[in-house]
Amino acid sequence: MAEETKNAAASAPKGIVMTCIATAVTGVVYIVGLLYACQEKIEEITQAKDQGVIRLFVLVFTNGLDYNKAGAIAMTGMLIINLFFAGFSSMTVTTRIGFAMARDGGFPGSKILYKVSEKNKTPDRIIVLVFLIDVLLCLLPLISKTAFEAITGVSAIGYQISYAIPILLRLTVSKDTFIRSSFDLGRFSLVIGWISVVWLFITSLFFLLPLKFDENLQQTWEDFNYTPAVVGLILIVAMIYWGLSARKFFTGPKRHDLLRKSCLNGPEEENQETLY
Repeated sequence: MAEETKNAAASAPKGIVMTCIATAVTGVVYIVGLLYACQEKIEEITQAKDQGVIRLFVLVFTNGLDYNKAGAIAMTGMLIINLFFAGFSSMTVTTRIGFAMARDGGFPGSKILYKVSEKNKTPDRIIVLVFLIDVLLCLLPLISKTAFEAITGVSAIGYQISYAIPILLRLTVSKDTFIRSSFDLGRFSLVIGWISVVWLFITSLFFLLPLKFDENLQQTWEDFNYTPAVVGLILIVAMIYWGLSARKFFTGPKRHDLLRKSCLNGPEEENQETLY
């Protein structure tokens, strides 16, 4: 999305900051409302087999009466609609990232995936691939709920790691060579960066901890948290792919802005025509 935004170097990070502030405020208000509604029923809600928020809606609106479920159904319906559009938003983001990765040659078969439909002007191949993967993941709980929880845990850690690695490299390896944009935190950049790295590292550890124990403080194979095993497997596959193949051709995201500036400053006009 940033590549399609006017003055992306400044507007994209400002959008991220404002989004964090808006979600923090609305999230706190919503969570405080849920906790207040729990009252003395918090244990019943947390130990319910179904979804906790839906259980809360039922308890609050019915109040033990079977004929007063309209409020619970309405709130649950709003939640389902919200999740439906959130799924589309997630799919849109994933397809954009996938298309950018294919453009930069980061996937096996990137030349096949990096294709825009002449009719729809959309990256149909990436969209179909992401759609099929999402469908398989949504059907996975029918086979193994434990496997589904492990994969969803990996997705959360994947986001955390994808944030932490570039921030850490910015603070260490490229501390003096990092190209600053028009949006700069100035002297607070290093402080906020290290706070972010530490925060992401600590919170990522939570996803690797055991999910629950039995009455003897022991774990069964059904309750075991397989997220560390899945994360380790993905890292091993990624390192093998990088060592055997990707390092020979993948140079990272292409900076088209710098490429354009370099070409425009060059002596040959045909480079400008080719670039545009």
